[in-house]
Amino acid sequence: MIAAHITLLIGLFQWFTGPLGLHAITEGGFGVVMKDKASRYWAVEHALGMIIAITLITIGRSKAKKLNYKASGWLYLVTLLILLATIPWPFKELVGRPWFPGM
Repeated sequence: MIAAHITLLIGLFQWFTGPLGLHAITEGGFGVVMKDKASRYWAVEHALGMIIAITLITIGRSKAKKLNYKASGWLYLVTLLILLATIPWPFKELVGRPWFPGM
């Protein structure tokens, strides 16, 4: 849980200060960002998917503490699917990142 929230804080920091998040939206406009697949992925889809996933992790942890394991299990499964869908895998055409950067 702590690792997920720290990762969220690092990601939000990168989104607000980096060139692929808020800077791309304010510089080019939201319409321009939404028309470009790579810009849309980094500025909207990846960020929103990860925020939703970490929110579901938090809700699942809360349900697991209340001994409602069945509900938390489904939340963790949905969270895993969202995380896997929004990770920039190397096989994604426009936004893929290499397995080992720099090699």
